[in-house]
Amino acid sequence: MCVEDYYRTDQYALFLDSLRFSQTQVLETEQDVRSIPWAIIAAHNLVQMSCVVALDERDTTQSACLSDQKLKGGMTVREKTIELLNSGQFDSLPEPYLASPASLLKRVQDKNDLMAVEAFDLDDEVKWNLERLNEYRDMVIHFLPSSWSLELDGMSEIFRSAFEFALLTLRTPGTYSHRMEVQSRHDAEETCLRMIEKLNEGNSKCTAT
Repeated sequence: MCVEDYYRTDQYALFLDSLRFSQTQVLETEQDVRSIPWAIIAAHNLVQMSCVVALDERDTTQSACLSDQKLKGGMTVREKTIELLNSGQFDSLPEPYLASPASLLKRVQDKNDLMAVEAFDLDDEVKWNLERLNEYRDMVIHFLPSSWSLELDGMSEIFRSAFEFALLTLRTPGTYSHRMEVQSRHDAEETCLRMIEKLNEGNSKCTAT
C-alpha cells in the first residue's frame, strides 16, 4: 500500500487552515445570515485547534498525537495496533482517546498541563463566550430543528473571543516555533488582530442592530 493512500494530519497546518476558514466564514455572515452555522463550526474548530497546538508535545493532553498515547501495559496505540494486525486480531484494535472540546479548554488553563507561566489566564467574559460557542456548535452539529432560533446579539463577541484565543495561542512561548514558520506565525497573528478589530466595530450582521 502506497503512502499516498493515507493523509497524515499536522496540527500546526490545520491550525492555520482553521484560522483562514474561520475568517472566511465569519466575514461571510456580513452578506448572508445563513452563514452563521458555518461560522460557528469554523470558530469552534479554531478554538479546538488552538488548544491542541497549545498542548502539543505534553503527555498529559492525550490528544496531540493519538498513535503515541500509552495504553495499559506501557505499549503505545501504534505498537499495540501493529501487534494485533500482525496476529490477525482485527476486531481488537485499540481506540485512541479523543479529548472533548470542554476538556481541552480546561487543560490549557491548568498549570498541571501547561507550565505555570504558560497556563492561559482567561477572563470571565472570554470563558463564557467560548463555552457558549461550544454549546452552539453542539446544537449545529447534532440537530437543527426548523424552529430553532439563535439570537444574533452577542455573536460578534463570541467570534471575537475565538480569534483572541487563537492569538493568545500564537503568542504563547511554548507554541513550538520549530513547528511553524516565522512568516506563517506573523501572518496568523495579523489575521487574528484584523478580525478582532473588525468584530469590535460591531458593524457586521452577526451583531443585532
